[in-house]
Amino acid sequence: MTKGEPRPSRLAPLVRNLDPRTLFFGPIFQKDMRISGRKLGVYIGRSLFALLLAAVVSIAFYSVWQSTGFNQSPSARIQSLQNLAPVIVVSVLWVQFVAMALLAPVLTGGAICEERRAQTLPTLLTTPLSPVQIVCSKGASRLAQLIIIALIALPVLLGVRLFGGVRAETILAGSSISLTTAIMGASIGLWFSARAARGTTATLAAYCMLALLMAGLPMLASAINLIAESEFPGARLPDLLGPWAPDWPLRIPTDVLYASSPPLALGAVSYGSAVGMPIRSIWVGASLWSLLISLGALTFASVSLRAVMRRSLGAPKLTRRQRRQHKKAARAGDASPVDPGQLRARRSRTVADRPVLWREIRQSLFPSKAMLVAAVLGVVLIMGIMYLAVDIDELALAMIPIIIGTILILLQAALLSSGGFASEREARTLDALLTTRISPFQLVASKMLGSIRRQWFIPLILLIHMGVIVAYRETHPIVLLHLSIIFLGPIVMLSGTGVYFALRFRKSITASSVNLALALLLWLVWPICMGVFFGALDIGGYEFGEAMANFTLFTHPVWLSAVSVEGARGHFSDGFDLSNLDYDTPSSNLGVVAWTILVFASTGVQIFIGLLAALAALLRFEKHTGRAA
Repeated sequence: MTKGEPRPSRLAPLVRNLDPRTLFFGPIFQKDMRISGRKLGVYIGRSLFALLLAAVVSIAFYSVWQSTGFNQSPSARIQSLQNLAPVIVVSVLWVQFVAMALLAPVLTGGAICEERRAQTLPTLLTTPLSPVQIVCSKGASRLAQLIIIALIALPVLLGVRLFGGVRAETILAGSSISLTTAIMGASIGLWFSARAARGTTATLAAYCMLALLMAGLPMLASAINLIAESEFPGARLPDLLGPWAPDWPLRIPTDVLYASSPPLALGAVSYGSAVGMPIRSIWVGASLWSLLISLGALTFASVSLRAVMRRSLGAPKLTRRQRRQHKKAARAGDASPVDPGQLRARRSRTVADRPVLWREIRQSLFPSKAMLVAAVLGVVLIMGIMYLAVDIDELALAMIPIIIGTILILLQAALLSSGGFASEREARTLDALLTTRISPFQLVASKMLGSIRRQWFIPLILLIHMGVIVAYRETHPIVLLHLSIIFLGPIVMLSGTGVYFALRFRKSITASSVNLALALLLWLVWPICMGVFFGALDIGGYEFGEAMANFTLFTHPVWLSAVSVEGARGHFSDGFDLSNLDYDTPSSNLGVVAWTILVFASTGVQIFIGLLAALAALLRFEKHTGRAA
């Protein structure tokens, strides 16, 4: 810049980088859209979602048609269809919400970490694109797939509205909640993808964060309100904090709970508000809350990607003590006492004669000890507030964490076990691994055992929670045995299928998606279909329907966990006598011996399926890797 020439403005590059055309629809967006448009699995997923919507609408039509009779007058049939329209709209909105909430973290969980594992991120960082543009373009390309899924449901919603009885605002509100929830899930997935080493780990972390935001925070706020009403009735903030505090009541307003939880907001849109708050305020507030969380997650993702960029340029990873020394020297203007090439020292470990198993066992669920400490402190805080708000003898205190935790166990088992060989391919280390003398049996077994070992955190937290209730003599200790066996079944089963799918598919995100779809099919779609076919539609005889219901429930980990907790409640006061335990099932009430045999049988079947899947991976090892077993 010559003398007298005006200094270039620093605001111009910032405005140019925030241009929506380059921020969301730049070259990365165009490349990802071209790649996704050539994948057969994308079109298969859209077709399956369209078939699912068609099945929901067809079942609803058939149910109403059968209940109203075939000999009604035309006007009576039109009236029946008008009553049917709200039911179909609500069903489609909930299917859309669940599908988009589940798909969003899966699509973005591997967006950045897969680039790093494939060693293409350093090349991407040499482009003029900023971290914000990279993150937003990755999110926009994944979000476009979710918008297409939302558009698939739109003709169904608008077509059903022709029958009357459905307001346009209901469709708009439900679609807005689903779309903003998908944006929130995709943004959180991008954040963890920039921090995690594997896409499956990022996806699982995103699911846990979504569960915390959509269910954990409302439950925590409700517990705080219960404590405030019981311990400080009628108190306000100035009474506790002083006159400088705003004159607000010492409780979180109920409308804030609804507006900060998309499932509660969609429930209010579907079935009406139970708190007297206007529906429009609820769904608009929930949409804005999701967008605010999305903005924060995208900001954190950009900052995390910038840190990755600095490390890729050779910036050292220093300890806390070294960072303090470096900052102190920088403030004083002295030379840094820290060697720029000095990295954190690691303890040396001796590798045994099973190196793959040694490496897989050392893989941790949490990327750092700080995240482990944060997770433990978060669980202790939430459970501590629940213990203060709810009496220890209440069944809900034991039941709700067990149900939510079992669902998280299923998601964890489906996602964490699907990395394996697919991640080795992405990191381009599988070929080198196959050149060793390690047998295929050791490779498959090591991957499966390592996957099982990483899934310890959630089961341990749930068992500690039930152990606290047992210590207060509110539940028989045998529930700890039952829950341990129940948790083991899906963990082993999905670990076996995850190893097979990781060997079958080249991408870890594809393997995890298929494994997750298998879990949803077995423990979500199948129970719903059985309930519709043998309940609402009354297909088949009573004995056949009862047999199918028992088979469905006796292999369902969530139902087994709930019945185990409920059956063991309130019997510890009789000592260790097991004769008073009673487990309620649809067909009959079972004693503790019969229930224990049932739990072991159900878990045994799931373990057998997992071992069969691992055996299938071993038998197909040569076909998918080129090396003979």
